[in-house]
Amino acid sequence: MELLVVVAIIATLIALLLPAVQGARESSRRSACQNNLKQLAGAVQQFSSANGRLPPGVTANGACSDPRFYHLGIGPNWAMLVLPFMEMSTLFDPSSGPITTYVQNAMGATPGLTGGSTWATQARIVSQAVPTHLCPSDLGNERPWSNVAAPGGGSIRWARGNYGANAGPSYFAPSAGPTFFWSIIRSGSGSSADPYVYTERTDIRDSLYGLGNPFLGGWVMGVNSKIQQRHITDGLSKTVLLGELRISPSDLRGTWALGVVGGSLVAGSGRSDSPGPNFSLVGYDDIQDCSNDPANGMGCGSSAGQVTLKSRHSGGVYTAFCDGSSSGSLTPSPNWCTTVSIPAWTAAVSRSIADAAGRHGPPAGPAMGRPRPPPLATPKAAGRRHHPERRAGKGGVGAAMISMVITRGWERSGHSSRLPAFSSSSGDFVCRACARGGASPSSSS
Repeated sequence: MELLVVVAIIATLIALLLPAVQGARESSRRSACQNNLKQLAGAVQQFSSANGRLPPGVTANGACSDPRFYHLGIGPNWAMLVLPFMEMSTLFDPSSGPITTYVQNAMGATPGLTGGSTWATQARIVSQAVPTHLCPSDLGNERPWSNVAAPGGGSIRWARGNYGANAGPSYFAPSAGPTFFWSIIRSGSGSSADPYVYTERTDIRDSLYGLGNPFLGGWVMGVNSKIQQRHITDGLSKTVLLGELRISPSDLRGTWALGVVGGSLVAGSGRSDSPGPNFSLVGYDDIQDCSNDPANGMGCGSSAGQVTLKSRHSGGVYTAFCDGSSSGSLTPSPNWCTTVSIPAWTAAVSRSIADAAGRHGPPAGPAMGRPRPPPLATPKAAGRRHHPERRAGKGGVGAAMISMVITRGWERSGHSSRLPAFSSSSGDFVCRACARGGASPSSSS
């Protein structure tokens, strides 16, 4: 009898302690995830300092007819280009030749048709796991992705990753005509005399956003883009730079070196069928060759060009904003907005939604002409030693780690302002109504 009492007491203690242990472990994993985003944002900052612009989300040469599809000849992405600024030159250097060749053909004064897939196959850089790109709270990083139609063919195993660059609120697809909710304008025919050229469309005309028609949007890192800090007219502290993606064991979602939406890019967030982080029902993500799994929050459709931020953290996702403010936490504060409207999220992922000058896109001028030809500046070429982990948060495109808690879904809320702003003064992601001291929309429910 006494033995049974002792066993019962021990079992009760274990039951009480186990949640605390699990909570401590998840807290540690969240801290590691925050640090990863801080380092990645710092590397983007260093790239910007050395090259005078942010890295492109993905490169597409003059022969690539549609940069949202991996089988049509896309090139290196932002995550590969910032490797030298993460003190990972040993990974980047063996493939630097074909990477530079492709980027030159994509972003030179006259786009070329060559470049191929050697950037992916030489030294198989895309198969190398990069710990900084992996959130320890997620699952599936031990299962690489491969596809016979991907760059390099089916023998290439693409390593996983959990972070995507902000490619804007618009549907990530090219159009030569007046399809105003697609973010990419394509010109040319793909020939050597008339190569494909990609530019950005920001005058979005789509009622799914709830912001009127048209409104300005704009990506931070897009196709062959050359965005500078001054082009982020909504403010660096109010514009998302990077955010979390969940790995899908059965499709390309969460693949650090693959520059497509869902792989290492986030686009189309803020639409009514992609209303905010951790929402993915049937048809919500539009991912090439995806596996529809809405029961696990990984619903998708058969097209390509839209995905929203996701994580396995309890309560929300982490993001890096385009300023250098300090990191936040996932613990709700008294001023937390637990319900954020679709327009609020659209504003957060838009670069120039509130451009008072009414410009459709970045300011005109030499900086926004055809990007200057690479080679890209690297830490060594820039003549200084880079320490992103030390420099992050000192201005420019840093690592404002803002956490968002989504406790009862993303829906339209009754904010008085049509263009909500965000405050990161205490590390909290809050809407303008909460920042003014008003009650959050969820407080009345």
